[in-house]
Amino acid sequence: MSFIDLLNSDQLEIIQSHDFGIVIPGNEKAKRLGVKNNIGSPIGAFKVSLFPGLKNGTYTNTSGNALTGVDIIRADAMDNIKQVYKAKESHKIVTKNTSRLTCLLYTSGNYAELPTGEIPFLSGADDFFYVGLNQFYRRIYFDFATVGEYDTLGIEIFNGTDWFTSFLDDATLGMTQNGRLFLDINRDEWLRNKINNKMMLWIRFKCVGCTTRAILNNIYVEHLYTTPKAILGAYAKTGWNNFDPNHIAKYYRWNKDVEYIEKTDITECEYPNAGFVAFNDDPYEGESPDDFDILFEGAYKLPLIGTYSFAFTSSTTVNVTTPENETQEFTIVCDGTTNNEIFGMNIRFSALTADGNTSTVVISDEIEDLYLAKEADENNYDGNTLTNSDLLLGDLDTDATLPFWAMLRPSRTKDANGNTRQTTFFFYGND
Repeated sequence: MSFIDLLNSDQLEIIQSHDFGIVIPGNEKAKRLGVKNNIGSPIGAFKVSLFPGLKNGTYTNTSGNALTGVDIIRADAMDNIKQVYKAKESHKIVTKNTSRLTCLLYTSGNYAELPTGEIPFLSGADDFFYVGLNQFYRRIYFDFATVGEYDTLGIEIFNGTDWFTSFLDDATLGMTQNGRLFLDINRDEWLRNKINNKMMLWIRFKCVGCTTRAILNNIYVEHLYTTPKAILGAYAKTGWNNFDPNHIAKYYRWNKDVEYIEKTDITECEYPNAGFVAFNDDPYEGESPDDFDILFEGAYKLPLIGTYSFAFTSSTTVNVTTPENETQEFTIVCDGTTNNEIFGMNIRFSALTADGNTSTVVISDEIEDLYLAKEADENNYDGNTLTNSDLLLGDLDTDATLPFWAMLRPSRTKDANGNTRQTTFFFYGND
């Protein structure tokens, strides 16, 4: 593995990190960055990886002054990416997500974004309605306040050159009832394009005429669940040795009174760090979550997003509670310089650490919303390489530089104070 200089947009100045500043939830901000090979030999299969960072770049001693330094561990002593294997049940970690997708109404020559409230659909032949997705999903659910009546409703996606009518199953019957659209397409058939300065996967709606205008309560990805964050990949129940580099995830219905039942359908996690998985079918199949859990297994980058709480019971022991509310005792060395490895962090403790001291470390959630992409040109990223996981840039010759783009796209559920978030970049390849 090799550790490389991070460069600014002109590829000349070495920088330590990049602060996107405040990004209003639902919007995005992209920045051109780069890397330079300064180790004196070529590097093959060069990658950029994202790791969680400390919120505000610091930690807090709430009683005493036990913590003196915290660093994120991104590789082990053998230069392997640091990861941990876990299985989690739904009542702890996997929850249904119905966050609204990006909606644009084009009328009278203008785009109007509809982030809150009811969503007015097409009013006539001169309108276009757009639904934008950050990543590839096939099932989009439409929940109506008022159903519509349209003459020749058209539903299109973009293939890189033209808009075309996708092969789909429309359970809304032309926006006349609640239901979902199922897009029966391959990934390479649906490409990103920029609408109203947003580079996304867009679905475009149009009509020949409108008798009754539809009004929607919400538009969201069907069967979308949140999962533990910073996922590297997902594994089958049978063991950890069948890691799939394409991030193939299996899930299981777990009957609490009997045994687990392995599901046959598999879901692809295109951007695993984002902490979402979308099932091809309802994982509960009409059963109550009170009777069944979803079991999700995978490899995760540490530390997990959230708050780690430290309660010191002596000058050599500490109880650490994780964001999942699990507590573990650690024996520690407190001399101000020794690194103590705790949940993916190297932590240094003061020689004055004592029983009764308390501290907290908050891990930023920015990794959920930070994406990487290859460069299209000096002014644009290649939207079809956009990923929330590791980005393969290619081979990097001695003294050569490679540009890439980083983009922050906070969801509408995030608070607006973007300055408190931090992610660390990690570069590696084959010497």
